[in-house]
Amino acid sequence: MRKETQEFYNLYRLSKYEEDNLSDEEPLIGHVFTFHKHYPRVPSIKLNPIDKEGELEQLLKSRGSCREFSIDPIRLDDLSYLLSGVRINYTHRMFESRTYPSPGARFPIEIYPIVFNVEGIEPGAYHYRIDNNNLELLLKEDFREISKEIVSPFIKNPSVAIVMTSVIGRLEIKYGS
Repeated sequence: MRKETQEFYNLYRLSKYEEDNLSDEEPLIGHVFTFHKHYPRVPSIKLNPIDKEGELEQLLKSRGSCREFSIDPIRLDDLSYLLSGVRINYTHRMFESRTYPSPGARFPIEIYPIVFNVEGIEPGAYHYRIDNNNLELLLKEDFREISKEIVSPFIKNPSVAIVMTSVIGRLEIKYGS
């Protein structure tokens, strides 16, 4: 076996969660802790807890890609319900997991709702802090005039745009640069 192939295989093997290969004393580096991004100097809004046994829970468990978008205004509870879909779950070993796939369980995705028209919340750019279920206000501004540039020229009157970014450093901890 070529050296490069063997190195790839070793990295692949280490990225797999194998119950038999993990001990409680020495978990793999990728399964220890996940860093949660937050903005401590900006205002934040506590979101309401959501019933985790509802219809959304069943849909998330059988998730798949979808290309249909709604243009109706939503309530703050609707946004909270939507964002709760990416919440943190813990396995019996206290490893963090979520309702979406992630390479090596590193969860590099950060979520930034751009609020155009949500009842009970001011328009602006927010960061969704997943570890405490808060929205952190980053920029208080009405983006409705440029919503077509942010979302799509084909969608009129969106309530919110969900912008997803990636913190590559979370992957580098496990996989290197």
